[in-house]
Amino acid sequence: MNKLILLFLITSLIAFNAYASGNIAPKISSGEIFCKQYQTIPEFSSERYSWVEHGSILRFPSPLFGFSEIELGETICYLENQKLKKIIVSIYNRGDCGEISDKAFEEKLRIVFNVVHNTLNGEAQRANRKSDTSRSTYDIGGMLFKNDHVQVLVEYSVKNIGAKTVPAAEYIRMTIMPIKILDEKKSIRNLERKKPLRDNVIALSDGGKVISGIPMVDQGQKGYCAAATVARVMGYYGYEQLDQHQIAQWAKTDSSKGTSIDEMMNGIRRVLHDTYKLNIMEFEKMETKDFFKLVERYNVEAKKQSKQTIELLGLGVIDVGMIYHFFDPIILKTVQIKNKQKNDIFFNRIKAQIDKGVPLVWSVQLGIFPEQGLPQSRGGHMRLIIGYGGRTVNDRYIMFSDSWGAGHEQKKMPLDEAITITTGLLVIAPRLN
Repeated sequence: MNKLILLFLITSLIAFNAYASGNIAPKISSGEIFCKQYQTIPEFSSERYSWVEHGSILRFPSPLFGFSEIELGETICYLENQKLKKIIVSIYNRGDCGEISDKAFEEKLRIVFNVVHNTLNGEAQRANRKSDTSRSTYDIGGMLFKNDHVQVLVEYSVKNIGAKTVPAAEYIRMTIMPIKILDEKKSIRNLERKKPLRDNVIALSDGGKVISGIPMVDQGQKGYCAAATVARVMGYYGYEQLDQHQIAQWAKTDSSKGTSIDEMMNGIRRVLHDTYKLNIMEFEKMETKDFFKLVERYNVEAKKQSKQTIELLGLGVIDVGMIYHFFDPIILKTVQIKNKQKNDIFFNRIKAQIDKGVPLVWSVQLGIFPEQGLPQSRGGHMRLIIGYGGRTVNDRYIMFSDSWGAGHEQKKMPLDEAITITTGLLVIAPRLN
């Protein structure tokens, strides 16, 4: 999308009046909806929503508030003291909706701009922004609409015309907030953390510790575990405006196949370092050569136990997830935890970061050991390590969290199983200078 197209969209706010205000509801336009406890609002019937984070974040998979002219996606509602604080509506995102043409994207954006403008009957101003000022790959911007009661920020992201990578369209989202919390003098991007990270660390009775206050993100059924996990880390550091769809664009995430860790690192490292003053430190990373060595060690142990070995020759393209599916869990664990010194290093790295209030981004292979209630049964996955515990070397464990909404906030796994399924471990942490 180039500047001429954006100019057309902005000028059409004045020239285009065919779309009447839809059913966004006078409650929103007047700000009334932000003044009531959410349970008293008829649209908030419990059978319609699920908790992303109990008591603070609700998710409506189908449209909650809509314009009659716009097809909307999921709605995320943020609560504070039982009242709505912020509403984020997905109008389009590549992960849930699939790819659309530039023309369809521009038409959808034009309709959204006009309907919101006509509904609020207030002022509108351009709200362009760049997530990474050192690169010109993404055209990220939108319009801010507001009246005396509410502000509605409509944001979009596309690839610039001429970029080699497709698809062009990434997302259109709408953020609705009461006008009283708008602070035009302070960019959300530059919000300072309210307290030191260490203050979020809670001591456990067995000598362990766990980090509190990490926001939940629900990736849904799409392969956005990496994007959702990074979004949670960024939200924890105060950058709540960054959602999984924006991060998925940086990381070149495929909605069905997920994210290549190398692609993600290449996509987000410079953005996080330059714009958000964060460092990425990789502690564990399974390269191709490491996987082959793992198979070799596995086969040695399998022969000792007179069990079937894994043969890679003649397979052509190797599906790592499929190979993990054929591993015997007991043999694999024996091989992976054989090096006691390496186990201690793994645990101590986790301990050092958690003690500082820094969560760890953890890449794993699911399906090796039973885990209850997971939407994904096996294959590569990314989650957060948020704590550790254990009084002795033999009962050490890690605490982790998955990005699938309520019920996945805090879980435990024995250290030996955690080491066995690990394929990567890294930290996104604030720079010291």
